[in-house]
Amino acid sequence: MMEKDSRYQWLESRLIATLEPKRDALIQLIQNDDNRLSIEQFLENEDITHLYVLSQSSSSSSNLLALNSIPIDFNSYQRVVLFIKTNLTNKLTRENLDKDVSLIELYPGETVHYIDIISRDVYLPLLCCNILVSDVEKDRYLDLFHRLLNQTAATHTIQAESVVLPLPAFNILAHISQQEPERQQSILSILENTLTNWSKQIKQLLQEELKPSFYGREQNSIKDQVQLWTSRINKLNNLIVQLDSPFVQDVLKNLARNRSPYLSSFMDIKLEITRAVTHAERNLSFVSTLSPWIFQINNSNNLNEILSYLPSLMHTLFLIWQHSHYYHQKDKFCQLLEVVSSEIVLRAKQIIANNISSKSTNTSSMSLKDALSICAMFRGTYLDYKEKADALNSKYMIPEKK
Repeated sequence: MMEKDSRYQWLESRLIATLEPKRDALIQLIQNDDNRLSIEQFLENEDITHLYVLSQSSSSSSNLLALNSIPIDFNSYQRVVLFIKTNLTNKLTRENLDKDVSLIELYPGETVHYIDIISRDVYLPLLCCNILVSDVEKDRYLDLFHRLLNQTAATHTIQAESVVLPLPAFNILAHISQQEPERQQSILSILENTLTNWSKQIKQLLQEELKPSFYGREQNSIKDQVQLWTSRINKLNNLIVQLDSPFVQDVLKNLARNRSPYLSSFMDIKLEITRAVTHAERNLSFVSTLSPWIFQINNSNNLNEILSYLPSLMHTLFLIWQHSHYYHQKDKFCQLLEVVSSEIVLRAKQIIANNISSKSTNTSSMSLKDALSICAMFRGTYLDYKEKADALNSKYMIPEKK
């Protein structure tokens, strides 16, 4: 019986200390054939090096699952304990479990944060400040772990949808500077690599609106457009806050003190961000002027009222085209016009949908006529203003930007 196997009892005691499961959960774990097979494989098969014990909730009564490989739905679990063999040559016995098996607690929702903390606060100090390790190896570990920290920040950026500038391990760099001054060049190299990564991240954000993916398929309403520019402004302002932080300033001061050639190209980048904020705020102010008219159209049930709002909506659109450098570009204006058109078509559909199930043929017919009237009025008004725009282009020779 596995329950009497001292090796299983060792595993069980670790599970109790970490996951704190109820006794029933432990009994169900071992009674399940698949779970028992996974545990047996880990204990008996030298080729099986991993045992994951997963809990789908933080509750002590949650059922436990045992696997020998990481599941596809790993992130759906609240807590995970990983047993991993550190010596692949030895068969597991009760005597060598403490030495040959390591236990790691994992929190799937915090994996990236966990990697950052373990790398920064555990492995970097152990490997980069160890007097038993050669300077060459210490510098190699210093570089490798900072690359890992940069990657975790990049992953966090994707998850948070906001740029996170990776910070170097200041405590390690300070320790090296004080205890091993001969490694100053290694510190400078880490800081310069950090600056290079920041530049790449910032440039990617600045160029984001130039990519076709900036206007996603979900941008089908003026509300979405407002949110699009609001989000961009928030991202850029968040970047400015990070650049003004004492941590970033400390990196810049250190590079300035060492007269790093990397610094000069970076110093203008904040000005670029400020210009990008101004640009986004201007675009937001233009797009926002359409919101009141769309709101009125969507919240009115009177056909004549809706029709009366369309000239004002189109006049506002015309003014945006006339005064906005960004939306005067042909592709940008076409995209905005498409969004406004989608709003009008959706409103027309709603009028039909609200009465399509009516038993009265007259009601359904009137709804269809009302919807067609809205679309026809919108098209006619657009053509009128297009004539004005064409006349303005001819008079002032306003170039259509491509």
